[in-house]
Amino acid sequence: MKKLSKYHKSQISKGLRKSQRHKTSQANKDVVGKRNPNWKPKVIYICPVCSKEILVTEKNFVYLTKIGRTCSRKCGSVIVANKIRGKKRPDVSLRMKESNPMSNPEIAKRQSKSLKKRFASGELDELRKKLSMSGKRNRIKYNMSIKGRKKIAIRMKKNNPMFRKEISRKVSKAMRLKYKNGDIIPPELLGNRFLRGYFTDKNGETHHYDSSWELDRMKFLDNFLTINWKKNKGDYKVGYLFKGKYKNYFPDFIIHRKGSKSIIIEEIGSWFGNKKIKIKRAEKYFSRKGVKYVVISKKSELQNRRTW
Repeated sequence: MKKLSKYHKSQISKGLRKSQRHKTSQANKDVVGKRNPNWKPKVIYICPVCSKEILVTEKNFVYLTKIGRTCSRKCGSVIVANKIRGKKRPDVSLRMKESNPMSNPEIAKRQSKSLKKRFASGELDELRKKLSMSGKRNRIKYNMSIKGRKKIAIRMKKNNPMFRKEISRKVSKAMRLKYKNGDIIPPELLGNRFLRGYFTDKNGETHHYDSSWELDRMKFLDNFLTINWKKNKGDYKVGYLFKGKYKNYFPDFIIHRKGSKSIIIEEIGSWFGNKKIKIKRAEKYFSRKGVKYVVISKKSELQNRRTW
């Protein structure tokens, strides 16, 4: 007889597997003990890491619970990492020193001298820039995370003397006396760090101000007879995009002189957030319209009429 090929053998085995006799034997393999003399009753063992269910004999169940065995190497590595975490291992540090040539003081001195020469010559300027940029990015990411915020809050509490009860009481007493004597004017709207209120000009019109800078500007402009001014209430509006959202920007003041075009003034105390974006957009917008647009960022520029 001819020998059967591998293909024929595989086809025969497939046919046997599909037969009803094979299926019944497989179904009763772990259930009926009479047909299989090696059969033993099985129990469910749960992995302590991933809580996966595994069928195990009673003897193996007792053994695995004593050891705390996991279902795979991946789960086992998690348990090992938790045991090692937070513990010093002198054997690892010694092995690292032996394998690391930089632990040798002579080699470390040579390396430091060569690096100093290369930095002085300017070979590693680009590398220094790249490292500084990557370090800044990583620091920003860490500070934005939950761990970074907690550490910053703890450091701020340690360094800030206002968190001490004795100093905060002294400061509060001194501030109360200043408010009583009239040395400090409290803000008209409570709960806001900016001075806000209403100013009446020489014509009897009222204008709302959002900061002390705007109040000073209103008082300064009200002294000139040749100037007519008013607060911008939607006469000039500039649209701009910020973080994928469309927003509107309204400048602070509109000034009209006799025999000249109008001037638009913007008061800025700080350059945080979207200030730079909206000012660049406003400069382009008003240059097209032929209107003079002036940005004042310092109180010293308030008296200088050349700026506006």
